Amino acid sequence: MGSEMITLFFDNARMGEILDPEFSSAEGFGGIQVQMAYLVRELLKTGKYRIAVISNESFSYPGIEFRPSPRLIRRGIPIISRWINTYQKKRVFRADTPRRIFLQSHIRDGSAADSAIAAGVEVVFRVNGDGLVDGSMLTLQSYLDLLHTYLPKFSAVICQSEHQQRLIKERWDIDASIVTMGTDAIPPTENKNSLLWVGRCVPLKQPWLFLDIARSLPEHRCHMVLSTPHWTDAEFANVIEANAATIPNLTIERNVSYSDMAERYAGALAFVSTSLVEGAPNVFAEAGMAATPVFSLAVNPANMLDDEHLGVCAQGNLTHLIELLRRYLMALPDEQAARQKQAQDFAQSQWSVDKMVASYRRVFEHDMVSEHDA
Repeated sequence: MGSEMITLFFDNARMGEILDPEFSSAEGFGGIQVQMAYLVRELLKTGKYRIAVISNESFSYPGIEFRPSPRLIRRGIPIISRWINTYQKKRVFRADTPRRIFLQSHIRDGSAADSAIAAGVEVVFRVNGDGLVDGSMLTLQSYLDLLHTYLPKFSAVICQSEHQQRLIKERWDIDASIVTMGTDAIPPTENKNSLLWVGRCVPLKQPWLFLDIARSLPEHRCHMVLSTPHWTDAEFANVIEANAATIPNLTIERNVSYSDMAERYAGALAFVSTSLVEGAPNVFAEAGMAATPVFSLAVNPANMLDDEHLGVCAQGNLTHLIELLRRYLMALPDEQAARQKQAQDFAQSQWSVDKMVASYRRVFEHDMVSEHDA
């Protein structure tokens, strides 16, 4: 691998919720921010990377440099405003290292990528979920147009699975590199006693269906952890919470810190997903690491539930999902323990942080260098 010092840029501070327990981002965080936090943590240990975060939010973590987002001029003489804005955007990507890389997972309007490229920065785009490449989440033609415009401009494209890699090749004729997730080990507890649901309180996650599951399994404790960033519909979240309060075997928490989530996974008998979509499915990996099997209504990212090592997928059938849960909950303790160990063994074999970081470093330090030399 290459030996040059690299400055790695990010364009938001949301990973701070994982790296700094005292920090709370106004935007909240998702699976991709968890992955970036682990990546940053491990790259800083190598002494070969500097990390720069472009954001007006900041958090506390040794070795990370924060640069405020450029203040853009939106009035005045257009040609002068454009020149000043371009200069301001390029300025945030300055660094005295031999190489500079900007790691993006969402294109937005393309301006950040344009600024980075204009500043001579290598841009790497990480595909966040199957929906971006199979078309299922591309509800806006404008975003599809952005992908068509920008993916060929990037120095590298990273995806999560062979399925995504194949579709990227077919749709854009780009050879993407596969980098799977990574997550820390989570020691399970002996007192596993609940069905666990974790997610943002948005319609795509279908939290009301977990209430139906709790009602259908009244003899079993159920627990919800709702994430409600400022942009979520407060009325929708309040309705979910009010309805949950009428179900005796269901408890609910809001906005649990990432540092406290390991305890929730470790104490669960099963993790239940009612989501219609997953980007970076950290919740599946974290559940598996805690020896908590996954029971998914509809989502099967990268076909990880096909062989039933990590868990099962009910193919969108809620009645079937409830029946699968009931069978598992009624199984003998030795059978449950075997399922739990199977989930943990699978997670540990697939999603180590060391493996993930090594894959990123191979892209940054070898693949991109070889491509440039070619």
